[in-house]
This record gives sequence, C-alpha cells and structure tokens, in this order.
Amino acid sequence: MGSHYGRSRNEVPLCRRHHRAKTHSAWRYDIVMPGSYEWTSPNGFRFRVDHRGTHPVHPPDE
Repeated sequence: MGSHYGRSRNEVPLCRRHHRAKTHSAWRYDIVMPGSYEWTSPNGFRFRVDHRGTHPVHPPDE
C-alpha cells in the first residue's frame, strides 16, 4: 500500500466525538504521520493531536 499521509482516511480509528466532528461538521483533519493528526476548525484554527496531547499550530508569522 502506498503512502497516504496528508489525506483524511476512513481507516483512522477515531473516537465517537471525533468521528462526529469529522462527519457532521466543518472540522477536518490530515494525517501528519502515523498517530499524529492535524485538525482544522471551521474557523481555520489548526491543532496537532498526537500521543502528547493537543497543541495549537501557529502560522509561521506568529
């Protein structure tokens, strides 16, 4: 199987809350690497989620 990093896929085991956010709202995520995701809110705010927790991703100019 080829690399699919950077694309949202249905094979990611999301909990119910995150699955509903992805499916029924404007929240989106990208796979950064296995076990690390970058979620984007409906307002464009981004968050990195991995084994260390959830952290905001700031634009380069901040």
